[in-house]
Amino acid sequence: MNTSSPHALHSAPADFAYRSPPDPVDPDLAAIVKEIKNQANASVAVGAFGILFCGIILGPFAMYRGSKAHRLMRETDLGWEYKSRAKLGRELGFVAVSLWSLWILLNVVIAIVRAYAPA
Repeated sequence: MNTSSPHALHSAPADFAYRSPPDPVDPDLAAIVKEIKNQANASVAVGAFGILFCGIILGPFAMYRGSKAHRLMRETDLGWEYKSRAKLGRELGFVAVSLWSLWILLNVVIAIVRAYAPA
């Protein structure tokens, strides 16, 4: 052990480097991990687009894709490295639906107020 550094007890070994989890050797398991990755990534992309464009339609789709990825993770105990993406996609979908619902409600209220406002 190197004691010349005051942080020697808290430093990682010299050969330590972060490595992503190994790909499963079984082709069926690799296909499941790929499906989880695709669902999680699609969830984030659709959720982000949903905030900008037609979130009433795209938001639920993003929530569905993120939930599907999370369900596959729980059922197979694989692909947990994509959990945060799936969760982000679900949350973006919820935000998209919420914002677009508020926007539609606000426009309806404005239209009603203008219709009944004295000229």
